[in-house]
Amino acid sequence: AMNGCEFAVAGGEVVPTTYEITFKNWDGETLDIVEVVEGEVPATDVVPTKEATARYTYTFDGWENENGEKGIVEATVDTYYTATFTFTTNKYTVTFTDAEGNKLDEVVVEYGTVLVFDEAKLPTKADEFDGLVVKTYKFTWKENFVEVKENVTYTGDFVATEKARTITGITANNVKLSKADYNSEDAAVVAAAIAEVVKVEYVFDDEGGNVDVAADDITITVDVAEKTATITVGDFNTEIEYSKKASGYTQPTIGGSTSTNDKKDDATTEDKKDDATTEDKADDATTEEPKDEEPKAEEPKAEEPSTFVPTPEKPFADIANEDSHWAAKSAYKLYSKGIVSGDANGNINLDNNITRAETAKLAVLVHDIAINSTDLTNTDAFDVADWAKDYISTAVNAGIINGYADGTVKPNANITREEMVTIIIRALGITFSEVPAPEFADADKLTWSKDYVAAAVQLGFVNGYEDGTFRGDKNITRGEAMAIFERVMAFKDALANAQ
Repeated sequence: AMNGCEFAVAGGEVVPTTYEITFKNWDGETLDIVEVVEGEVPATDVVPTKEATARYTYTFDGWENENGEKGIVEATVDTYYTATFTFTTNKYTVTFTDAEGNKLDEVVVEYGTVLVFDEAKLPTKADEFDGLVVKTYKFTWKENFVEVKENVTYTGDFVATEKARTITGITANNVKLSKADYNSEDAAVVAAAIAEVVKVEYVFDDEGGNVDVAADDITITVDVAEKTATITVGDFNTEIEYSKKASGYTQPTIGGSTSTNDKKDDATTEDKKDDATTEDKADDATTEEPKDEEPKAEEPKAEEPSTFVPTPEKPFADIANEDSHWAAKSAYKLYSKGIVSGDANGNINLDNNITRAETAKLAVLVHDIAINSTDLTNTDAFDVADWAKDYISTAVNAGIINGYADGTVKPNANITREEMVTIIIRALGITFSEVPAPEFADADKLTWSKDYVAAAVQLGFVNGYEDGTFRGDKNITRGEAMAIFERVMAFKDALANAQ
């Protein structure tokens, strides 16, 4: 032995013992092979690398032996070492811009981060007012935020929502008047009635107030031929219709109102306590005209009556067959049960929004509630069409529709997803002692309706959207409503068969 090393003798020469040391990359690829004398510490000039991924960047961190021990030691046997690496999570730049390309914000975040934009940095746009309509703008992103996996730019733009304003005339004795008070064939009578208005009440979907007006602020233009009266009160302008009364008509003594002709049902801030609706692309009620009632004098008659005749095979003029619309099968099913029918032209209009009056009819008929024809006491009872009075009266008396804080029932207003499901669950008489809370990304917005929504989801009547939201305040279409009520019918049938 010499210096701690062993030697072998061959042909009279002394030869030191050597060993083969292999250096491998992380994936087993051989990078280098060196031969060293026993007792020496092997070394290599090779610098291992590992390709970065979208998530990580890798840095060489040294060698480990076949036993997983870090560091290179003196050679005593043939062996190998494997490269090891540390990693850092990659970061990416996320840019937020408006539709014109203006940068709103820019952040650098790690791979996999799900962003939440600071709403305080969202741009705003002033409301635009045009007569009886106000446009409200909300900045909305064109794409949903997803996990960050690369540099990305999100772009948003303003989406306009139109809100109609109702203007109601109020007389000196604080009486609110309806369109019926203008029913006169004499333009002077109409003008005289309107002239008694001393203040107006204006209401948007979510705000309202009174404005006192002086007599000289009111301008009335009456068109006897067209049966219309246009009232201008300061900046407020609206047109109403009036109709010709039979002989013996007495001039009203309490004046008139500046009520819009087709927006009479949204005249107050909603209390959101009594309507339930859910729009899951499921159900919609048809607008049915009464078959045995005289049309209102103020409603225009069709110039050419429809020649469409419904049959079980083709009950609707605007649907070719059960496969021509995603909700057609539901509409056919409800038609077969005598619950819906087409309008005066035979159309079912599945893509139109459904109203509260139409929903009341669906709820009463699907749940087979006995008609209760008591007179409505709601402040807007005059807005309820003749065909809908019994259905709304029945729904109110059954406790499935409560109306709003201002005493209105808003029969012609569109119904929302949370309002519709509330009506359905109330009609079923379901209690909530064991109903789990709804698990939606926007569940915090479901305040008064959360139990109703949770019950409707549990029973399979409605679902949320792909982004995990429920969107309870979204209007529901007639097709969606019909799909939902078809599910309710199926549930009721299954329940009856199980008993």
